[in-house]
Amino acid sequence: MFDFLLLTVLLVHGSLAQRASFLLNKPQVSTCKWNNWIDRDNPSGVGDYEFDENHKKTCKYGVEKYEVTLVTGGSVYDDVNDVPSNVMTYHPALNPPQIACKNAVQPGCKTNSNGWKAGPSPPCCLDYKARFCCKTRFFFAAVGKLPVSFDGK
Repeated sequence: MFDFLLLTVLLVHGSLAQRASFLLNKPQVSTCKWNNWIDRDNPSGVGDYEFDENHKKTCKYGVEKYEVTLVTGGSVYDDVNDVPSNVMTYHPALNPPQIACKNAVQPGCKTNSNGWKAGPSPPCCLDYKARFCCKTRFFFAAVGKLPVSFDGK
């Protein structure tokens, strides 16, 4: 009950720093929704690029996190830097956000002058799939000691 009263007072009279401090000291609940796995293309050409072509509809509040794995299965990674078989990048500022494996930057991958794959995989890009966890609009309310997320749709 005290948390609820404190939150109410902070929302009405508190500074932004006080409100942020109150919310940041509370356990946070994930507020994103995973989309389906996406295997947009094959790794031929300049590389393998995965993104949600319906991003404006499915992720209108942005991407909170992502996962990537081989189309054939195996480990699932939540950071492209952890993928052991290829050098990959995540581009959150692109619209839509994109996970990319570029053949020209793979050690030992043979490419032509346009960056198109001329050699085998590996060492060129393998075939990946990705999924994105889309942020949802939410509001916090203090109930007991846990903030509860309400969908703002």
